[in-house]
Amino acid sequence: MYALRYLFVNALDLLTNLVGIAYPAYQSIMCIEYGDEATEHMSENGVAATPVLDRALGIDAPNLNKKQWLMYWSIFGLLTTADHWAGPILRLFPMYRVAKIAVLVWAQHRKYNGATWLYDTFVRPLLPPPSTLDQAQQPHERRTNADTKAEVASVDTAADEQPRSSFSSLLVSSVWESGNGLEPPPVHTRV
Repeated sequence: MYALRYLFVNALDLLTNLVGIAYPAYQSIMCIEYGDEATEHMSENGVAATPVLDRALGIDAPNLNKKQWLMYWSIFGLLTTADHWAGPILRLFPMYRVAKIAVLVWAQHRKYNGATWLYDTFVRPLLPPPSTLDQAQQPHERRTNADTKAEVASVDTAADEQPRSSFSSLLVSSVWESGNGLEPPPVHTRV
């Protein structure tokens, strides 16, 4: 009995990954390749050509709304992260995996645009207002080479003004300066 439950749970995990990743990845590739040009692609004879996967799913034309798929991937990433941390608790509920598959299908479906609703309802309120982002993206004052040289010169003069006694504790004499009778090694020069 345990083996049968184990197979069922793993089959649902595989189905969740297929539903949550395979079709959205396909649609995202369609968005990348065909962009905003058109929602239908014409074949050589002028008839709308629909890929096999879309025809099998009953979709006339691919969903090329890039923003919707970006929102879907944001929601999918948040759900996957939440599932990772809360998964052991959520998996105690018998229909959790089936409900997760239903939510993913709803989030992908073009009729319901569930990803857009989830993003607008749960993610957007957590983001800072656009005015805050505009202020953070303003270019900083441009510094000239003369300003940088002046700053370096002021740091150099401040270091020169420090009394040597404050740095004397950091000085350590080398083995050759300690007066232990050793002589430094000879320096060989090439001619």
